[in-house]
Amino acid sequence: MFENNLPEAKRKLGAKIICSIELLSPVHIGSGIKLSRGLDFLSENSSTIIISPSILMDYLRSDREELENFISGGYKLQMLKHLPEGRKYNVKCNSSDILQFERNGNSLPYLPGSSIKGALRTILFKCFLMGMDKEDRCRLLESINPKNKESADKEITKKIFGNLPNNNFMRILQIGDAMFEEGSMELFKIYIMNMTDSSKPCFAWKNVRRKLNTLSPNDATPVHAEMLQAGSAANFSIKIENFLFENPQAIAELGFASRKLTIENLSEEVNRYSREMLESELKFFQSFKNPLLRHLEAELARIMETIPPENSEQSKKEMVLRLGWGTGWKSMTGNWIDEQSLKIIRPDMQLGRAGMPFPKTRKIIFEDNEPAQVPGWVKIRLNSAIKEESVKQATVQEEDVFKKLSANFRVTLQRK
Repeated sequence: MFENNLPEAKRKLGAKIICSIELLSPVHIGSGIKLSRGLDFLSENSSTIIISPSILMDYLRSDREELENFISGGYKLQMLKHLPEGRKYNVKCNSSDILQFERNGNSLPYLPGSSIKGALRTILFKCFLMGMDKEDRCRLLESINPKNKESADKEITKKIFGNLPNNNFMRILQIGDAMFEEGSMELFKIYIMNMTDSSKPCFAWKNVRRKLNTLSPNDATPVHAEMLQAGSAANFSIKIENFLFENPQAIAELGFASRKLTIENLSEEVNRYSREMLESELKFFQSFKNPLLRHLEAELARIMETIPPENSEQSKKEMVLRLGWGTGWKSMTGNWIDEQSLKIIRPDMQLGRAGMPFPKTRKIIFEDNEPAQVPGWVKIRLNSAIKEESVKQATVQEEDVFKKLSANFRVTLQRK
């Protein structure tokens, strides 16, 4: 009896949707740690080797002479006679540090579900805000406190998503982590592209140390980061808590029913947003009419072609999304502030230099010493997996949970 009711119970609660995620361009999710040259990594010729602290400590414990060399040499890896085995990248790092990618307890790279959820939250924020009555939206925008950058949008966020964790709309969306293989990682070099003229499209590359712009990337300051490579793929899951939309008590307490979200309309909304963003970015780069940017423009056009046609069945099953480090101010805010409002709040919030467009910088991934890609674009396929056994295993685990719940429930009834 209980097993027969499982499908209906899962529908009401919201079953996990197995998904696959494929990287359309490199992605960096930071661990918050910067790896230091000499202590965490060495780079020479055309490669870079990163030695994790655990591997280094094990090596030094096993060889007292090497421990003494390491200490007497000022705690530098280059003082060792033999370098322990570590992560090797076929890229030379000229920087003093490397941005480390997020890893799990087994030291494997993963894309946190919270990062995917954060990117979706940004899009839903804009969707809900633009869906409001114009007068209500204007009154809400007046609540922005430009004097405080940290909490400028506090009142708007409360109004859009809820003012307490219990009634926050984003609790309806549960997203799992996407686990990747070590071979998916590579070391990339990124430069900051900066507009230099407000009257015409001109750009240069930022030299952060000298606080100036330079026409040659060779004279600019590179940022090196561990990133998942384009083409890498993994599985994860998405779950929408249907219970919060359908249960009478939940409806009365939380009021989510008026905004009922389905995975299909979420996918369509994400694709609309990403299409607008890509069109805007492509137009931005094309405005410079610079041959150096042609490969970059072609990459953006390629990514745009991966977005399913609007209002198609495919658009309900696949979505193109931007997430992670280096995606820029527009991606983080949802790009919902119109030009007129931006002009008003920019002076108070000190957003960029007066007279210049905002934002005027972009982080660009270089390959073979040329601008090649922009970071952060991924494609998510719903009800799809890279490996069939992953789907089977996830289904078995989910069925086991429901069976255990029903068995426990049955025992409880018998005891009564």
